[in-house]
Amino acid sequence: MEDYQKNIIAFQIGVEGLVQGVGFRPFVYRLARNHGLHGWVVNRTDGLTIKVEGPAASLPGFMEDLRNLAPVVSQVDEITIEQDEPEGLNGFFILASQDMTNETSEISPDIAVCPDCLEDIKNQPHRLGYPFVNCTNCGPRFTIVKDFPYDREKTTMAPFTMCDQCSEEYTDILNRRFHAQPVACSHCGPVYTLHSGSMTITSFAALLELTCSMVMQGKIIAVKATGGFHLMCDAMNDEAVSRLRKLKHRDGKPFAVMFRDLETIRLFARVSEPEALALSSWRRPIVVLNTIRPLATGVAPLLNTVGAFLPYMPFHHQLFEKLRLPALVLTSGNIAQEPIVIHNEEALGTLAEIADAVITYNRDIFNRTDDSVVRIINGKERILRRSRGYVPLPLKLDFLVEFWQPAPNCPIPFVLAKETALTSASTSAISKTMKPTCFMKRPLNGFSNFSGPNPAWLRPIFIPIIFQQSLPAGLGSRWFPYNTTMPILLPAWLKTI
Repeated sequence: MEDYQKNIIAFQIGVEGLVQGVGFRPFVYRLARNHGLHGWVVNRTDGLTIKVEGPAASLPGFMEDLRNLAPVVSQVDEITIEQDEPEGLNGFFILASQDMTNETSEISPDIAVCPDCLEDIKNQPHRLGYPFVNCTNCGPRFTIVKDFPYDREKTTMAPFTMCDQCSEEYTDILNRRFHAQPVACSHCGPVYTLHSGSMTITSFAALLELTCSMVMQGKIIAVKATGGFHLMCDAMNDEAVSRLRKLKHRDGKPFAVMFRDLETIRLFARVSEPEALALSSWRRPIVVLNTIRPLATGVAPLLNTVGAFLPYMPFHHQLFEKLRLPALVLTSGNIAQEPIVIHNEEALGTLAEIADAVITYNRDIFNRTDDSVVRIINGKERILRRSRGYVPLPLKLDFLVEFWQPAPNCPIPFVLAKETALTSASTSAISKTMKPTCFMKRPLNGFSNFSGPNPAWLRPIFIPIIFQQSLPAGLGSRWFPYNTTMPILLPAWLKTI
């Protein structure tokens, strides 16, 4: 051991930032093997920890690649390095995740389906036509997470037992699906179901055919997306769009429009290079563009802009492959001013009153998200609504924040607040945009959605008063006794974020 230690050095490396659910551990594994290093890597609730030992000449190259070649979706905020004692380790290993109790790392936002997975739908026998394909580079993340660290048993994929093929991919360190927590195939994963009146369809091929047929006929479809339900119709059909606007009680606010591809968007709107980059990014936000050709009259009344976005779920791509339409209205699945619906039972009740059919799937959404909205101003992306693809990534502040911790089960009315923040020291985790509770038809249900027990992975988060919102006299007093100026807080319950 003494001779070994003379020629070998060892370091323990801590990596903080977005490093869970983005393929960072297999990346570190391959990196260490390529540089001839031994050791281990482990996911912890406070980040990623790496132990490496090997020849001194190999360490600088490893550290450089760790910083410069990290997975595209990852975000490395800080790397700490401490010299350690060599242990004579042989090989490199990925250890089981560890819970460090009062520490938290960052959870990945949901990621648009990648090109490789879209190819797998056409080529892999156990995924032919399967609409829930994903890998370490794409798929649902935040919307299915229940707790830290990010492991399958702590997500809404826990009820789905992997088949032998998926299990083999999941445990193969060189496979693109190594430790991809939502990994699934047609043998073992979630499935879609279409409900229309007394009819129920579970065959995905038949479901897709009927959906296309109904949309072409001007029907409205409620379909479960990544973070909640959408209401969908033909964006070129004046009658369908007008009917949707009336049933949804949406007066003049524009509808978002999903186009089949970037080339099709260019037929209807001006698209600059920064706008094209935003549209095609893994976040897939809605991008506000200047129109050059009209869609249905009711899509964006009296506006010369359109909120355009591209397919981000396998289902969207499969739908456009069969549809002979350039674009679809895909608006939040809710009644005006209420939160987006995430539960199948609620959708089959509330949204069935609006839609001619409701498409559900049997994987739960734990954290609701809406589609994010951005606009490019002076060449820079400005976020108008921060949700899917952006939450729950925090914003780093250049100042410290004084904070306090409210009691568990602290009920907080949001009233006119639309975005709030969890803040800890110099980090601010901005919530998703939420609907104001003062306009809800069901105030008690809506109110209860914003309070609850602290999940374990929020233990170290403290909640400051972040701003004050002036209210018109009497507005909101039905749920909160103040009618002038009141503090707006975020509850210690990330399920509403």
